[in-house]
Amino acid sequence: MSDFLLAVFDVLFCWLPRMEYLPPDTAGVHLRGKKITAISPGTYKWWIPFLDEVRKTNIMPLAVRFRSQAFTNEEGKTLVVSGGMMYEVADASKALVCVEDYEDSVLLVGLGAISEHFRRGPTSDPERAIIDEIRKITNPWGIRTKRFWLFERANGRVLRHLIAFDSDDSPYADDPESD
Repeated sequence: MSDFLLAVFDVLFCWLPRMEYLPPDTAGVHLRGKKITAISPGTYKWWIPFLDEVRKTNIMPLAVRFRSQAFTNEEGKTLVVSGGMMYEVADASKALVCVEDYEDSVLLVGLGAISEHFRRGPTSDPERAIIDEIRKITNPWGIRTKRFWLFERANGRVLRHLIAFDSDDSPYADDPESD
């Protein structure tokens, strides 16, 4: 008898509305069919499990490390670079709905921008070239780049700091063309 009551309770529990709390460091979206509603950090949201879906994401700044990549320059020397990027979710609804896994996608976009920059050869403003490429792709996802680092490496050690970018200090931080 108790198994039957537990089974009935489980079925009924699935139909009950639920209240979801989003802590201050979390944002989310409420999905009901094709309707998407943003949920602000630090708020409560009622939802019905069989009709609705609630997706949450961390909006605190996140860092991603770019693995070492080797490039050959015009002089025939091999350059090994690695780096990292700090980013944050500026628009949770876009980050959760527009791209399947924005964390892996940001890593791939960063690696692609670095390799594209070194494949094309040196530019007069490498900072701008790489950051513009990253922003052009990630801004429509609701992702904002905060910091970017690029290092030349040899024998497991950092030889020199190639690029450092901080969006709060950069003249490109509020560039309308990169949005």
